[in-house]
Amino acid sequence: MFGGWWLLKLPPGQGCAIWQVGTPLVPHEAKILGESACRLRVNTYSERTRYGEILGRMRLNFLSLTQPKKHTMNRRNIFTLSAITALGLALLPGAAVAQQKTLKEQLTGTWIVVSIDQTASDGKKEQLYGPNPKGIAVYDASGQYVQIFVHPNVPKFKVNNRLQGTPEENTAAVRGTTASFGIWTVDEASKTISVRNVGGMFPNSAGTDSKRIVASVTADELKLSNPVTASGMRSDQVFRRAK
Repeated sequence: MFGGWWLLKLPPGQGCAIWQVGTPLVPHEAKILGESACRLRVNTYSERTRYGEILGRMRLNFLSLTQPKKHTMNRRNIFTLSAITALGLALLPGAAVAQQKTLKEQLTGTWIVVSIDQTASDGKKEQLYGPNPKGIAVYDASGQYVQIFVHPNVPKFKVNNRLQGTPEENTAAVRGTTASFGIWTVDEASKTISVRNVGGMFPNSAGTDSKRIVASVTADELKLSNPVTASGMRSDQVFRRAK
């Protein structure tokens, strides 16, 4: 058994009662609340209790709570009811007890790059940013998106000025670094992220749309597949959530 509180909805105009799961549901011992207090309790308990998602959603009608003389129930039957109810809730999967997060809610946040593997159209595999790439991808709740990938071994410029790199240095920097920003949305049904590119290192991408397929996402790990990147290759990416 587990603890937790249930909000029991009474007949119209009669308020509600608070009942602790796993304890006998005895009419004369129930704590009866008025209508205004009921609304306050829904908000308060929804924020503070583990089973807050149940409160205000799963409402039960127990007429006997307010009319014990007309509808009586002995203690044994009442205890059995409470035990069966609690046991039934305990057997429900976690997703049924707590509301499942949407895909957007799961994706929102800052993710640290773990690996990036590219595959060319001919099947050739490559790691443009090395076996241990550096970078982040940010999916902001407001819809803003930022992504930066860097090869950690890109040679430094001989002159400490980014505008004075040699052709070779500039080429290595461009090949080993990518950065873009824009607006992101998500299609829950197809598990696809759509990005409207606003700007970035590759000017040709500005104003274009790109997609990322969500292969999997957990609280700490995100796996994406970008079917066609600016380099013309498929990119399979693994991230861990920033903490």
